[in-house]
Amino acid sequence: MLIRVDELEIGKPKRIAIKGSEDWLSPIYEQFRSAPRQEVPVLTGNLSVNLLDACIQVEGEYTFSPSVKCSRCSASMNWPIHERLDLYFSLQADDLSARERDLTAKDLDDYFLLDNQVDLESVLNESVQLSLPLRLKCDQCKAKSEDDVVYSSDKEGQESLHPFAKLRELKLSD
Repeated sequence: MLIRVDELEIGKPKRIAIKGSEDWLSPIYEQFRSAPRQEVPVLTGNLSVNLLDACIQVEGEYTFSPSVKCSRCSASMNWPIHERLDLYFSLQADDLSARERDLTAKDLDDYFLLDNQVDLESVLNESVQLSLPLRLKCDQCKAKSEDDVVYSSDKEGQESLHPFAKLRELKLSD
């Protein structure tokens, strides 16, 4: 969903209720397809877009349980996400054609507008992606990985767990 800057008025925030059936959410849903016979998760929430003096503020919250795969066994699972957003888009018309530019701390916190529009799908997609851990583990794999000891520096009873212990059994001819 694109929100044009010229549609906004200072002091009158534009409120958006996300029910999950909006067409503009389909790129997010495409990235997190559910397994067959599994309930399709929907993204829901409330956002408001405010025009301030020198920026546009996007704030609100959303809930989503995307279908993801376990990093260890590839089993499908839903990962619940509930996030709050509070983002600022700079209205400054800086010369983007400049080859070099010194950034300030404020530049690192702000987003920049493209064609004087706020793309809410991109904002939500980025937030969902950043909310997911790098390595996802299902409940079974979490339990297994906490119990398994690959190697310990404790010598007593650990020789067989050493990653190279099997090599002792190997008979090589000279």
